Amino acid sequence: MTMNVSINFPDQEYRHRITYIAQFLNEHPLKPVACQLSCNNPGAEIQINYYPYNGEKANWTILRQNLIFNKTIVSTNQLHANIYRFDHEILYSVESHGSTGDRSFLVDRVFQFDLIETLFFHLSRYEEFHCTPSQWDQWDMMKASEQFLVRNSLQRIPVVDQLVRAFFKALELEPLERPTSYSMTHDIDVLFKFQNPYRFARASLRSVLDKRGWQWHRRVLKSYYQTITKQSKDPYDNFDWMLTEHANFEKIIYFMTGGITRHDNFYKIRSSAAQKYLEMAQRRGYWIGLHPSYATPANSRLFTREKKRLEKASNGPIHHSRQHFLHFDFTETPKILDQNDIQVDATMGYQDLIGFRCGTGFRYRFYNLASDKPTNFHELPMVVMDGALLDESGQDLDRSKILLQTFLDNNAKNTHITFNFHNTIFDHTKRDADTLKKLYLDLTDLMAKHNPTQ
Repeated sequence: MTMNVSINFPDQEYRHRITYIAQFLNEHPLKPVACQLSCNNPGAEIQINYYPYNGEKANWTILRQNLIFNKTIVSTNQLHANIYRFDHEILYSVESHGSTGDRSFLVDRVFQFDLIETLFFHLSRYEEFHCTPSQWDQWDMMKASEQFLVRNSLQRIPVVDQLVRAFFKALELEPLERPTSYSMTHDIDVLFKFQNPYRFARASLRSVLDKRGWQWHRRVLKSYYQTITKQSKDPYDNFDWMLTEHANFEKIIYFMTGGITRHDNFYKIRSSAAQKYLEMAQRRGYWIGLHPSYATPANSRLFTREKKRLEKASNGPIHHSRQHFLHFDFTETPKILDQNDIQVDATMGYQDLIGFRCGTGFRYRFYNLASDKPTNFHELPMVVMDGALLDESGQDLDRSKILLQTFLDNNAKNTHITFNFHNTIFDHTKRDADTLKKLYLDLTDLMAKHNPTQ
């Protein structure tokens, strides 16, 4: 028997956002199996009133805040993450006023903060859509340090997934409990470090500008010589072992096909090398995705051209995408992704941190605040990127291993973790590539061992 739950609200102004959250809860992997949510359904067994409490009796009440669902835009630095407790778990709100100590999540069947707005805030990336230039980083994106979860040191916790479980438990329903699942992804920005003498000269000049020591220069020169004389492979040529053959977790590889800025065009997708690695990935069970170039977030024509190139090179439709440099225009990119029949985007991750940028690791339907309605594509949040892991650890591999293991142990249940490793990260001229390779291979073995059946 299915238990029907209705979220009731009187006005229609923000009905798209409220029904979006109801559908998000319906599609969440931890939702009780025999449960269905709807809005303003008088026949539902469980009725939840979503408006300011007026003493009217209902099964449950969510106190409406009218903060995120409001014409007045709220700056993220005006918001507070207050602590609530429920069933031995700690939960975090998004509220206009801070409070000391912690409070109960549910009192006499009344939820003590606006759960609907809190979920919407995280999932829609409200704060990034309304980000001001003073909060931008060098990529014209909101600095991680300015973001709500990071400011409150909550980025390593799937706060949304925890709220979903607490919500269903508060309704006296039993949410699912499951081991964390995993996805492995790769961004292919560059194929070779020493593609030609010009690239070697450019890398050497950059190292001089970065004031690297002569020991490093000797190591690069030796590697360059061994590569061009075919005594060893190029430091970026790690595809044969990096492209795992494990079959029981999702695998996606993102190729670039062009670009018009200095950040792009480091290889041609129809080159023999690119075709070799693309075909290798297909044989090993990877989804092929597009890594759109730096200028595509607001350039639909460029995005379409690059997607068609990859479809021609891979002999099939492309439905996966992740923006280069995670460069995302919250006004234009959602529309461009939908126009190009992208089904899964994987851009929502941190440049220099590991953690849950959207509060969840599970894929979910994104929300386009520019049109104020859900997108057709789903977002697969990127949770752990190789460079961000090293940055957080001061480029120390021992610290990286400890940080990663602690993160995995703390999130072993009830979420999803998507990793992203570049072929370029295993560059032996920059770091101990053998140690990093072992960390990566141990990680894929761990994922294969513990990943639930997809």
